[in-house]
Amino acid sequence: MLVASLIAGLGVLSGCSGDVPEPSDMANASVDSTVVYHPPGLPKYGCGTLVTCYNDCSTSAITQNEYDTCKTSCDKRAKSTAVAAYEAALACGQGHCLGDVDAGSGTCRLAADGKRLTNADGSMIASMDPGTPPRACGACLNNALVGLFGTACTPAASPDCKPVECQALVAACVNDF
Repeated sequence: MLVASLIAGLGVLSGCSGDVPEPSDMANASVDSTVVYHPPGLPKYGCGTLVTCYNDCSTSAITQNEYDTCKTSCDKRAKSTAVAAYEAALACGQGHCLGDVDAGSGTCRLAADGKRLTNADGSMIASMDPGTPPRACGACLNNALVGLFGTACTPAASPDCKPVECQALVAACVNDF
């Protein structure tokens, strides 16, 4: 559920902030956070490298402020096209799991604030969710975005694994270094 934790709170389909350590959140660093200096003149990150940087932040940060500082550093090193490509691929996976919002056909629902995804029963996505309805949003997100985050589908034959409508956007991101 790590991937779901990373993406569930992202600004759904728009890049707005969420409530958990998210690649779209930006906050001030705490006093004990490490700020990484990137000298001018180094090449800017493409989308694939940006995703790797975000993943490194999520595995190395202990506090929300450390994550936010690290993520901000990644964003500063990225080409503007890299951030746009990441957000497009992410939004596609989220859209796949939302399905038809008006009909409520997806495994995920928009929270009342319209800024994050929840399970079909309205509960927050959590690592202990069983991955079956009505708490299958995290599993859908994990499977829909395996190509972006380099993980594996669980189960391998999941109908949400690498949705066709997202493959071109995901490939454009991960192949941009």
